[in-house]
Amino acid sequence: MIRPILLVAFAMTCLVLLSCTKQSERRSAFGIAKDDEEMNDAMAEARTSIQSFITPLINPAPTQTNFSLKAKFQERDAIEHIWLSDPTYDGKQFSGTVGNNPEELSNVKFGDVVTVSIDRVSDWMYVDAGVLKGGFTIRVLRNRMSEEERKLFDQEFPYRFE
Repeated sequence: MIRPILLVAFAMTCLVLLSCTKQSERRSAFGIAKDDEEMNDAMAEARTSIQSFITPLINPAPTQTNFSLKAKFQERDAIEHIWLSDPTYDGKQFSGTVGNNPEELSNVKFGDVVTVSIDRVSDWMYVDAGVLKGGFTIRVLRNRMSEEERKLFDQEFPYRFE
């Protein structure tokens, strides 16, 4: 199945390219500061545009595939934003399968089926005819890469950024 492999590959790429180290009190698992304005704006955009994800999720066109949702998970002071594969929407909440092992959380693990409210959404994505739709936080990370890193990153994935 390409979706879990794609998500794991993305996570590993971020770990390598961003030289992530142990999470500090002020940083997320991928070394992103909690007060990173650009990343927070990307997460806000994902929430405000969520209907652009829900509509094709409920009734996808044949060209629309690889739906994923990123959500905020918290355990005490530890916060992680985790991609969920195979998302569904019941009109109020999303459900999906945790796509990676959290770094510091023990209340959720790879393969768990979880339910999250819209206010916990931090990103969404799907592929339409080979083009990434959504992926706001992915775009922020990609834009921060050097030209060489971005070229390698783009070669690893079966979708295009436009």
